[in-house]
Amino acid sequence: MAWVYIAERDCRAAVGGTTCVAFVDQLTRSVNLSLDTRLAGLEVGLNASYVDRQSFVGQRSGSTRFQLGLFGQFMLEAGQLPVLPLG
Repeated sequence: MAWVYIAERDCRAAVGGTTCVAFVDQLTRSVNLSLDTRLAGLEVGLNASYVDRQSFVGQRSGSTRFQLGLFGQFMLEAGQLPVLPLG
C-alpha cells in the first residue's frame, strides 16, 4: 500500500509590489493498493488506484481517477522433460 500527498505552490511578486501572485498552486493525492494470494496452483490478486489532482490557479481544473484491476495466473508444475538421444 502506498499513499502520496503532494502540495506545490510557487508565486512571484509583480514589479514594485509586495504581494505574491500564485502561478503554480496544485495538490495531488493518490492511494495505491495491491493484494495477491496463491491458492492450490492459482495466483489471484487485486490492484486498486485512486488519484485526485486539483489546481487552484486560472480555471481551477482538476481530475479524479479510480482504477481497479483483477489478475490471475496458473502456477502449473511439470515433471522433468525427457532427454532425446543425439544422432
